[in-house]
Amino acid sequence: MSSRIPEAGPKERASGRRRRTRTVLRTLRRRRTARPSERSGGIAYRVYLAVVGGSLIAVPLATAVHQTLRSGAAPPERAADPVFALPFFAAAALLLVLWSAVYDATVRGAVRIEPAVIDWVLTQPVDRSAVLRPALWRTVAARTALGAVLGLAAIIGLWRFAVPAPVDGAVAPLARAALAGALTGALTATSGAAATVCRRRALAALRPFYYLVLLLFCGAGVQAWASPGPTSATGLVLWSGPWGWASQAFSPPAVSGSAAPWPALLLLAALVAGTLVWSMRTLPRRAHRRQLKAHAAAAMGVRSGFWVVDPNLLHTTFAGSHVSSRYRIRLPPPRRTWLTVPWRDALAALRSPIALLRACLLSAAAVAVAHAPTDPVSTVGLVLTAAVPALHYAAASQLLGAARAEATDPRLARYFPCTPGALGLLHGLVPSALLVAITALSGTAAAVASDTDGHLAVRAVLLALAAVAAALVSVYRGTLPLYLAVGYDTPFGNSAPVQILLWHAAGPASLVALAWPTVSGALDEPWTAALWLLAGTAALAWWARRRARTALDSAV
Repeated sequence: MSSRIPEAGPKERASGRRRRTRTVLRTLRRRRTARPSERSGGIAYRVYLAVVGGSLIAVPLATAVHQTLRSGAAPPERAADPVFALPFFAAAALLLVLWSAVYDATVRGAVRIEPAVIDWVLTQPVDRSAVLRPALWRTVAARTALGAVLGLAAIIGLWRFAVPAPVDGAVAPLARAALAGALTGALTATSGAAATVCRRRALAALRPFYYLVLLLFCGAGVQAWASPGPTSATGLVLWSGPWGWASQAFSPPAVSGSAAPWPALLLLAALVAGTLVWSMRTLPRRAHRRQLKAHAAAAMGVRSGFWVVDPNLLHTTFAGSHVSSRYRIRLPPPRRTWLTVPWRDALAALRSPIALLRACLLSAAAVAVAHAPTDPVSTVGLVLTAAVPALHYAAASQLLGAARAEATDPRLARYFPCTPGALGLLHGLVPSALLVAITALSGTAAAVASDTDGHLAVRAVLLALAAVAAALVSVYRGTLPLYLAVGYDTPFGNSAPVQILLWHAAGPASLVALAWPTVSGALDEPWTAALWLLAGTAALAWWARRRARTALDSAV
């Protein structure tokens, strides 16, 4: 008689899985260390980038911290008007950082795992936590260190240019800012891990509320800047969530209402600890291999776009990961062939309301900054003057998804009954109409609220047209020429980095140069400013048409 072999119990199965996991990871480490020469080049290049980037950041930051601790922060170059607006803008910036981290995690994943490990290790009957938890720890540690550095840089920059420095010492405020930045950086990692295991439908439902809260914070900040004074909304914003808790470390005590924001930082630390523990327990169980593989592919696409210096590839990678088929809006097809491109752009804008909402927010922010009371000769005034065309450019870029897709894959341009140059200009009709309408409404509301005439609104509308043309210049930049990547040697070093930067920043840099005389007040007469902007828009449109013909001519 044959004896029946008893089945292994839960403890035996868990012990066998742990044993297999140790064996697989030991084999993986042995394979990696067997041929170090194959990986030495990549490791050396990463170390080189880390050393160069760290030195560029660490040396100025250490110098600024030393000067601040030794002699106190320099007084701001303008009056302390932004003091009461600082909590609103700080909370909005931190909310933007947290949501961007969540969005990035849904595209590239919360942890960075090599595709080979996903294909050859996670397919084995091993414990996934042995792979995923160390990767999450590395992400949390890296973002914590980066957040601490950015927190120090932010508080020193605020003391230098925006708000008065504390008179009773700078050690404690610097420590609080570094701690708030570190906790915020850790929260970006843990919240991203939590977002990857949540349903995407829940995040999509939260997205409109995020934009609404961001708009409310920015609007309250503009109102506090225009009418300085304590308000009851300040306390509500500072205690509205982790973005408000962290912003208390960057707000003066007279505004935040507390001498030290330790209770808020303790709440933030408790939230980070809770999300970290939950992510460590949940991520290995609910992260599927197919999801990890999709995230690794998206991360590879982003990394490839970075190394080949192609922003269109980066944007396409992020946009393609959030394609939704819920919006079944239909428009009657046009009767004329030249209206095919605007009809397609209008349909894409209606089916992607988030991009349209982002364009509305950025355009409204540009109008609000243009109406803000600033001193043009101060550092803050110069930054805000450059921010107006930059925000218009960002708003226009949100509405050029179809043009960006054709620039990434020029074969799509062959299906339209027009020349490549005309196709590039036709892609600007719908974005121009939308931005003109949005800017006109925002400019009218700002003029009524600030009790000013409408010349700033008209100037903003003309600047929106120029922004669309400048965005088309950037979209149809084409492939980077080889001679720009090679450069030539000068007494100050090789010129390749500067040439690459100018190649990619040609559109926004041209828009800033065009808008500077009108935004800074150098052109006082309204008709002179209008003629200047119209002439510049025509020049940018001609440049965009030429670039579109060069970029798409090979596929048509």
